[in-house]
Amino acid sequence: MKALVFNNKVVQLSENSFPVTPTCTWVDDVADTVDTGFIYDPSDDSFSKPDGYDDRNDPNNTPGS
Repeated sequence: MKALVFNNKVVQLSENSFPVTPTCTWVDDVADTVDTGFIYDPSDDSFSKPDGYDDRNDPNNTPGS
């Protein structure tokens, strides 16, 4: 999966990249747990959930786990 990042925020996930404006960047091979709205840290190539992220809407979240 690839993440399209704008201002260090994931704005789209896609299997394939496509041409975008120079202000956006594609990040390759992101984990399945990354979702739109996540914050990207280019200094260590990591993603984190933004403040207030609601895990209940995350399809990878299993209740009781």
